[in-house]
Amino acid sequence: MRSLIYTFAFLRLLSVSVASFGLNIFMAPNGNDANNGATITSPVATLKRATELANELSISKQELVQVLVHGGIYRGQSVMIDGDNHRGNIKIIGQSDNGVDLPVFLGDGSVQTWLTLKASKARSTGLSVEALEIRGYFTAISLEGNRNDVEAFNANTTIRYNIFRNIGSIAVSEDDAISTAALRFINSRSNIVEYNKFIVIRNKKRCSSLHAL
Repeated sequence: MRSLIYTFAFLRLLSVSVASFGLNIFMAPNGNDANNGATITSPVATLKRATELANELSISKQELVQVLVHGGIYRGQSVMIDGDNHRGNIKIIGQSDNGVDLPVFLGDGSVQTWLTLKASKARSTGLSVEALEIRGYFTAISLEGNRNDVEAFNANTTIRYNIFRNIGSIAVSEDDAISTAALRFINSRSNIVEYNKFIVIRNKKRCSSLHAL
């Protein structure tokens, strides 16, 4: 209950903080990746395009950029971020229309990870993921350094105020697939994971192999 209270309070304050923030990329279910994402009237449709634009803007302005994910359902999306070529700070943050319901990324039944970040240059990723519902994916988030070199890590990703629902092989059509985590960390350190909810994290087989983290 306490985590829900914190989440609702955060969502009520969100519209105020976003309104005062200058560097935004807007994303909406009815968006178009041909748009520049610079205003709410010209949103992009996919997280892949939104993060590309945010990275370009972060490099040029040297400031935090917010990807504002507006309410609704985003189906079948998956994104891989090359953290070694990423600069600056990017916050992917949901915008609730009613202060309660989060934007939903819904898997398509395939064995896929919603967001993968690969980075192994022993520095901060500059990435935050907040106030989203990730539903029906094999794995929700995977932060991947080099598993064969302890010094080739990534660090300081923030994951908070999210809901992870129906994660694991129960979300995919392939019967023999085995997911190992809703949030997977491979040589990734000093991350902040707080005030999230994990609901039905299961495999069809070998469920003991699957962990929330």
